[in-house]
Amino acid sequence: MLHALLALSTGDDDTTSNWGSVTIETYPRRSVSEPDDHKAAVQMNAWVADSKDAGALPKSVVISGQNFTVSVFGLQEGTVKKGAVVFTTVRKGKLLSLAFAANSPEQLQALTETMKNRSVLRTCEIQRRPSRSCRKSLTNSRAAALSHARFRPIR
Repeated sequence: MLHALLALSTGDDDTTSNWGSVTIETYPRRSVSEPDDHKAAVQMNAWVADSKDAGALPKSVVISGQNFTVSVFGLQEGTVKKGAVVFTTVRKGKLLSLAFAANSPEQLQALTETMKNRSVLRTCEIQRRPSRSCRKSLTNSRAAALSHARFRPIR
């Protein structure tokens, strides 16, 4: 079972054109029988996106020295077409996924831009207790990229 660390969306109505969501989920690495980390991350990406799309070709990227496997998915929910981008890495014995979903390409691009802010990520790599200045930098960078969206916890 996936463990959600964070789940935010722009609203309850996920059929509106400006809807978007951000989730962070983990799963124990040892619970995936695939010995190759990249292939395990590809599997995790599909689970997080709730997709069986074999056409979602993964690619590897390095952000602040951390290897991520990235998959892009097209999802159809009723009459609504959604896009999702999932970044997964192996960290401290867990598969760690950051998933971005939206109903428009523009919204999805704005959400995924937060992963590209390498200067902030490099300064504030995953820490148990990020410093105050680090938290402020992360908050400011995400706020700038997402200034048009109002996120709240998903219930």
